[in-house]
Amino acid sequence: MASLEDLTSLLKKALDEKGSLGEIRARIRSEVFQVLEGDVPGRPAPAPETTLLIELIRDFLDFHGYKHTSQVLLSESGHSKEKLDSDLLAHEAFRGKVVRDSDMPVLYSMLEYTRSARREEEKSDSSERSQERRVASKNEPSAIIFNP
Repeated sequence: MASLEDLTSLLKKALDEKGSLGEIRARIRSEVFQVLEGDVPGRPAPAPETTLLIELIRDFLDFHGYKHTSQVLLSESGHSKEKLDSDLLAHEAFRGKVVRDSDMPVLYSMLEYTRSARREEEKSDSSERSQERRVASKNEPSAIIFNP
């Protein structure tokens, strides 16, 4: 008959191969944290920016299938399990200024928006420098070089 250690080892291996072990560990962490922290009386409500950031991270984690990490985030932060609608989240994050790909997490839209703004800024800076060089070269007297 197999020992308890052998059975434990086989069970861990089977759960790990099935992908359930990580899920179980995350769920245990989440539950333990909830028991330890629970609804702490007098815990201040998070600032609106914190709530928005947690929702952005949660949207990203859920999109990529990191459900357990998302659960732990919600437990540790004391954030509501009720998920904000992605369109509302995008509207709050961008103040309605950006059109986003609704199939992707809002963080990706934020990243693309930042990159495109940076490219526009670089393009504008480059254009301004070129114009400044043209103006400067028109205002400088030409140097004439004589070859005797």
